[in-house]
Amino acid sequence: MMVDDSGDSRSYFDKVFRGLTQADLAQQSPVNHVKRLTGGIYLVQGGADYTVSPKQFDELKKRLDAAGKHYLSLYKQYEGHGFGKVSDRRELAKKLLTFFNHWIGPQSGQQVAAASR
Repeated sequence: MMVDDSGDSRSYFDKVFRGLTQADLAQQSPVNHVKRLTGGIYLVQGGADYTVSPKQFDELKKRLDAAGKHYLSLYKQYEGHGFGKVSDRRELAKKLLTFFNHWIGPQSGQQVAAASR
């Protein structure tokens, strides 16, 4: 499911997070829990995403690096929240299948690096 970056997603978030303080939001943010993460981590980001900004993506990568966590990522400068371009969706699907096979599928145990090809 793709989220509409036109503003509808903003009203959704306003409803869901209404009344939460900055401290509440910080407590829920994955960026503040990277040391507790185990297993595979795959970050996907569009540079034109207004729902999850590229700054948040960059900060999460920075924290993962600082914690010594291995992760894979796919970044497309022109994509929004949910890739729309067919070739990008195909690329993402192929890489995610390889990634999932490593962690939970019949090929689990193979090198995670194969997912980044």
